[in-house]
Amino acid sequence: MTTWVGVSDYLHANYKIAREREGQIALILETTDGRSQQVSIDLELMGEEPWICITSGFGEVGQVNLENALAVIDSRIFGAIGRAGNFYVVKHSAPVADMSVEELALPMHLTASIADEIESKVGIGDRF
Repeated sequence: MTTWVGVSDYLHANYKIAREREGQIALILETTDGRSQQVSIDLELMGEEPWICITSGFGEVGQVNLENALAVIDSRIFGAIGRAGNFYVVKHSAPVADMSVEELALPMHLTASIADEIESKVGIGDRF
Protein backbone atom coordinates (compact mmCIF):
# COMPACT_ATOMS: atom_id res chain seq x y z
CA MET A 1 0.00 0.00 0.00
CA THR A 2 1.31 3.46 -0.87
CA THR A 3 0.30 7.11 -1.22
CA TRP A 4 0.92 9.81 -3.82
CA VAL A 5 3.68 11.16 -1.57
CA GLY A 6 5.27 7.71 -1.61
CA VAL A 7 5.02 7.57 -5.41
CA SER A 8 6.56 11.03 -5.71
CA ASP A 9 9.40 10.18 -3.31
CA TYR A 10 10.11 6.94 -5.21
CA LEU A 11 10.20 8.69 -8.60
CA HIS A 12 12.47 11.47 -7.32
CA ALA A 13 14.86 8.95 -5.76
CA ASN A 14 15.07 6.68 -8.82
CA TYR A 15 14.47 8.74 -11.98
CA LYS A 16 15.38 12.05 -13.55
CA ILE A 17 12.28 14.25 -13.43
CA ALA A 18 11.57 16.17 -16.64
CA ARG A 19 8.61 18.19 -15.40
CA GLU A 20 6.43 18.37 -12.34
CA ARG A 21 3.25 20.07 -11.23
CA GLU A 22 0.69 19.27 -8.56
CA GLY A 23 -0.53 15.71 -9.08
CA GLN A 24 1.71 15.05 -12.10
CA ILE A 25 5.30 13.97 -12.58
CA ALA A 26 6.83 13.51 -16.04
CA LEU A 27 10.08 11.73 -16.79
CA ILE A 28 12.05 10.63 -19.81
CA LEU A 29 12.86 6.93 -20.10
CA GLU A 30 15.42 5.46 -22.47
CA THR A 31 13.88 2.80 -24.73
CA THR A 32 15.75 1.07 -27.58
CA ASP A 33 18.11 2.07 -30.39
CA GLY A 34 18.92 5.41 -28.77
CA ARG A 35 15.26 6.37 -28.53
CA SER A 36 13.55 7.83 -25.49
CA GLN A 37 9.98 8.25 -24.36
CA GLN A 38 8.29 10.73 -22.04
CA VAL A 39 6.07 9.17 -19.39
CA SER A 40 3.60 11.04 -17.23
CA ILE A 41 2.48 9.71 -13.86
CA ASP A 42 -0.69 11.46 -12.74
CA LEU A 43 -2.78 11.34 -9.61
CA GLU A 44 -6.44 10.86 -10.55
CA LEU A 45 -9.51 10.41 -8.38
CA MET A 46 -12.23 7.86 -9.01
CA GLY A 47 -14.84 8.96 -6.54
CA GLU A 48 -12.73 9.50 -3.46
CA GLU A 49 -10.17 6.81 -4.28
CA PRO A 50 -6.75 7.97 -5.58
CA TRP A 51 -5.49 6.23 -8.71
CA ILE A 52 -2.19 6.38 -10.59
CA CYS A 53 -2.56 6.97 -14.33
CA ILE A 54 0.56 6.33 -16.39
CA THR A 55 0.52 7.77 -19.92
CA SER A 56 2.99 8.04 -22.76
CA GLY A 57 2.22 9.84 -26.01
CA PHE A 58 2.84 8.44 -29.46
CA GLY A 59 1.23 10.87 -31.87
CA GLU A 60 -0.88 13.88 -32.54
CA VAL A 61 -4.54 13.49 -33.43
CA GLY A 62 -4.87 13.86 -37.20
CA GLN A 63 -1.21 12.99 -37.75
CA VAL A 64 -1.37 9.28 -36.86
CA ASN A 65 -3.27 6.48 -38.54
CA LEU A 66 -5.14 5.16 -35.51
CA GLU A 67 -5.87 1.82 -37.21
CA ASN A 68 -2.11 1.20 -37.53
CA ALA A 69 -1.60 2.12 -33.87
CA LEU A 70 -4.40 -0.21 -32.80
CA ALA A 71 -2.86 -3.02 -34.85
CA VAL A 72 0.35 -2.72 -32.81
CA ILE A 73 -1.38 -2.75 -29.42
CA ASP A 74 -3.96 -5.36 -30.41
CA SER A 75 -1.62 -8.26 -29.68
CA ARG A 76 -0.64 -6.89 -26.24
CA ILE A 77 -2.11 -7.91 -22.92
CA PHE A 78 -1.00 -4.63 -21.35
CA GLY A 79 -1.96 -1.03 -22.08
CA ALA A 80 -4.77 0.83 -23.74
CA ILE A 81 -4.91 3.66 -26.24
CA GLY A 82 -6.47 6.87 -25.09
CA ARG A 83 -6.50 10.54 -25.90
CA ALA A 84 -5.05 13.37 -23.83
CA GLY A 85 -6.00 16.68 -25.39
CA ASN A 86 -4.73 16.63 -28.97
CA PHE A 87 -2.48 13.60 -28.49
CA TYR A 88 -2.90 9.84 -28.54
CA VAL A 89 -1.39 8.02 -25.57
CA VAL A 90 -0.81 4.54 -24.25
CA LYS A 91 -2.17 4.42 -20.72
CA HIS A 92 -2.37 2.23 -17.67
CA SER A 93 -4.20 2.95 -14.41
CA ALA A 94 -4.21 1.34 -10.97
CA PRO A 95 -5.54 2.22 -7.53
CA VAL A 96 -2.81 3.78 -5.40
CA ALA A 97 -3.86 1.80 -2.33
CA ASP A 98 -3.39 -1.54 -4.14
CA MET A 99 0.24 -1.01 -5.15
CA SER A 100 3.62 -0.64 -3.60
CA VAL A 101 6.00 1.90 -5.10
CA GLU A 102 8.21 -0.94 -6.29
CA GLU A 103 5.32 -2.13 -8.47
CA LEU A 104 5.30 1.19 -10.34
CA ALA A 105 8.45 0.59 -12.40
CA LEU A 106 7.18 -2.29 -14.56
CA PRO A 107 3.92 -0.68 -15.78
CA MET A 108 5.77 2.61 -16.28
CA HIS A 109 8.41 0.97 -18.49
CA LEU A 110 5.83 -1.16 -20.35
CA THR A 111 3.71 1.93 -21.08
CA ALA A 112 6.75 3.79 -22.43
CA SER A 113 7.94 0.80 -24.45
CA ILE A 114 4.59 0.20 -26.14
CA ALA A 115 4.11 3.91 -26.90
CA ASP A 116 7.61 4.07 -28.37
CA GLU A 117 6.96 0.98 -30.49
CA ILE A 118 3.72 2.46 -31.84
CA GLU A 119 5.45 5.79 -32.49
CA SER A 120 8.24 4.10 -34.42
CA LYS A 121 5.88 1.84 -36.43
CA VAL A 122 3.51 4.61 -37.50
CA GLY A 123 6.51 6.44 -38.91
CA ILE A 124 6.54 9.75 -37.05
CA GLY A 125 10.10 9.55 -35.71
CA ASP A 126 10.95 9.98 -32.04
CA ARG A 127 8.95 13.03 -30.99
CA PHE A 128 7.48 11.83 -27.71
